[in-house]
Amino acid sequence: MGTSSRLHSFSILIALLLLTSHASAQNSGIDPDMGNPGLGGKNIIQGRIYYPTGNPLDRRVRVKVSSVRGGPGSISTDDNGTFIIERLIDGTYYLSVDAGSAYEIANESVQIIGSGLNRSGQGQTVFVQITLQLKGSNSARPGVVNAAEAGLPKPVLELYQQALQLAQSGEHKKAIEELKKVVSQATDFAPAHNELGVQYLQTNDLQHANESLAQAVKLAPDSFLPRLNHGLVLLQLKKFGDAISELKFAIHKNEQVAVAHEYLGRALIGEHQLDEAEKELQRAITLGGDQAANAHRYLGALYMQRGEDARAIEELEKYLKMQPKVKDADQIKAIIKDLRAKH
Repeated sequence: MGTSSRLHSFSILIALLLLTSHASAQNSGIDPDMGNPGLGGKNIIQGRIYYPTGNPLDRRVRVKVSSVRGGPGSISTDDNGTFIIERLIDGTYYLSVDAGSAYEIANESVQIIGSGLNRSGQGQTVFVQITLQLKGSNSARPGVVNAAEAGLPKPVLELYQQALQLAQSGEHKKAIEELKKVVSQATDFAPAHNELGVQYLQTNDLQHANESLAQAVKLAPDSFLPRLNHGLVLLQLKKFGDAISELKFAIHKNEQVAVAHEYLGRALIGEHQLDEAEKELQRAITLGGDQAANAHRYLGALYMQRGEDARAIEELEKYLKMQPKVKDADQIKAIIKDLRAKH
């Protein structure tokens, strides 16, 4: 295949990737010994655990996960008390956190419904934030409440909870309006800045997303989630060097999240660091399995750029097998056909 033709097809493929890229917030990582990797769905539960004081948990604990249809069984948080549970179908999930003898066992239920109505086909992301309680405490055990807001005035807390519910229902613009009220009254509340950035990202308002997530990183520089989300926004803005820095930091905090490696691979492609990009995309596939379709697609683009047409064909065909109904399937098939015809 000629160099000019190959680069033309590569450019088309990358353009298609950018047009179909879905911006989704991700939290911290899945422990490699989690057992059942999920139930084959596309929904996600992401959460964080806090001490009774409102400070984030600063060590790893295990979170038991169950549902009437089975489930992952058990996962581990990262060193900041954050966790993510992927590949979930609709249903009710029960979370249980045993943080040691000093604390009550924290139980929470999460209901995911209506993901099949999501036109994007990407599933839902549900946020769960749990506060531990000391044994013998008379405090009412909170439900889905971010413990970091323990010091917030009640009206602000209610605004934040309402914003999360709107976000989970897909009402992103309404969620943004509520979150703007929250951050105007609680300027140092990092979770609200992070969530505001995510909602801006969902509406493709990249500039405001970048501003909100940069503020979240400033307020919580050691937190995995704002770094990951900020890295994604920088990637979408084509600020590849800055994206690489943020994503490397996120991966340093939690190496087990597939999409973090995928995003980093994409940013490295943008900086023409193809060997490093290949390693990251392959790592995303190792961690993500059948949920890492986009990593195969970007590997295909990478191999096209390097002139390795046979490997490009293999990766693109894997992608189409995993995503047969993707909108630009016919265009990708045409690229594969063109690659075959050149040999």
